[in-house]
Amino acid sequence: MRRSLFLATAGSMYALVSGAALATSQPRLAINLASDGTLGSRETQRFLDSLTGKILANHRFQVVDRRRLAAVIAEQGFSNSDYADPQTAAALGKIVGASRILHVEASLEIDDNTGQLVSDRQADVSASFQLVGVDTARIIAAGTAEGTGERRPNGNTSDRKIIDAAIDDCADDLAQQVGSA
Repeated sequence: MRRSLFLATAGSMYALVSGAALATSQPRLAINLASDGTLGSRETQRFLDSLTGKILANHRFQVVDRRRLAAVIAEQGFSNSDYADPQTAAALGKIVGASRILHVEASLEIDDNTGQLVSDRQADVSASFQLVGVDTARIIAAGTAEGTGERRPNGNTSDRKIIDAAIDDCADDLAQQVGSA
């Protein structure tokens, strides 16, 4: 009786250890998003939520809680321009317990192609990014991502919907690039 209890306990402990090992095998990613002023707080929050969801869906990274990241940024007195420097990004990553930090700079442009016969609007979101390894302070990946949302002639789609579509499209492009880095 005692032997089977010991084996069951040992099996349970093995499962717990294995589960913990699997959970920590994913790199921890901190995401910092800056805007050139063209994204408002609603659009910035949507971009972060969309990007975080898409990164988590590919199961390559754990994502550090943004509130913790924001608190450390405020506490340390970092500005958004500091993240372009891989050394600063690495230092921030170490403080929040991340193994990688993703710095994203995003912008929004809305084109109004209104003519006599045609009326349509298009929203374009573009983002440049750097993925920095915290342990080495080296840039692992860098690039750009883009997304578009369109309202076709005679469409009843609101500006908010075309902007949201562009944000989600850009976040998807960015998550795919980061996931393959």
